[in-house]
Amino acid sequence: MSFPIFDFRKDHKNLIVTPELRSRFLYMPSGVKTNLRDKAAAHFHDLGYEIFLIMQGRVRGIIGDEEG
Repeated sequence: MSFPIFDFRKDHKNLIVTPELRSRFLYMPSGVKTNLRDKAAAHFHDLGYEIFLIMQGRVRGIIGDEEG
């Protein structure tokens, strides 16, 4: 089972509604490979949610042995 990926063009619903979400913006130019391990070295999962909002381009996500 892969982790969920949602597309704003076809997923028109409240996917996650919770008051505990926090966010931060991380600019990564399209077409440039970026190692997120280096950028996320000090991040933690105290709330249990991780959301990536891709405004342009694509991302390859790997969590453990799963890819999405």
